[in-house]
Amino acid sequence: MSREARGKLTRIAGHLLQCPPEDVVLQNGRALNSRDLQRNVTFAQLASAAHREEQLPPGIEVGLDFSGSFTPGRAYQSPHSFSTHVVVEVNPDTSETKIVRYVALHDCGRIINPALVDGQVHGGIVQGIGQALWEGMAYDDAGQPLTGSFMDASAFAT
Repeated sequence: MSREARGKLTRIAGHLLQCPPEDVVLQNGRALNSRDLQRNVTFAQLASAAHREEQLPPGIEVGLDFSGSFTPGRAYQSPHSFSTHVVVEVNPDTSETKIVRYVALHDCGRIINPALVDGQVHGGIVQGIGQALWEGMAYDDAGQPLTGSFMDASAFAT
């Protein structure tokens, strides 16, 4: 899908910049003619042109709508997370747990939206600490959570 989007955008940019699509470079929020860098358009201008039939090259449909699906192969179906977290101290006499230092390391692959990833990691940290130290989770023999809400958790409180 991203290749389809890139292909359409470079064809539109080539038309606007009066160059072949293969001479278009997309970088730093702009589409540039690689043979004449003074000829360029912003992504905003490119998106606007994509919705104006009179600015499109022949054979290109109006709009920037793309759809598709992706099914990962066997190599990508691992349920394991590639991350590590936390250094804690546990008092063996009282079981009091103290977070000494918190470090989170995640192998996220290519990140498209850093703010979204940061939010997901921060949310996961808070959820994990809550479950580990205060909420308690119960699982059935198949590994399915039995405590999907606070109402369920009260039945398993110790």
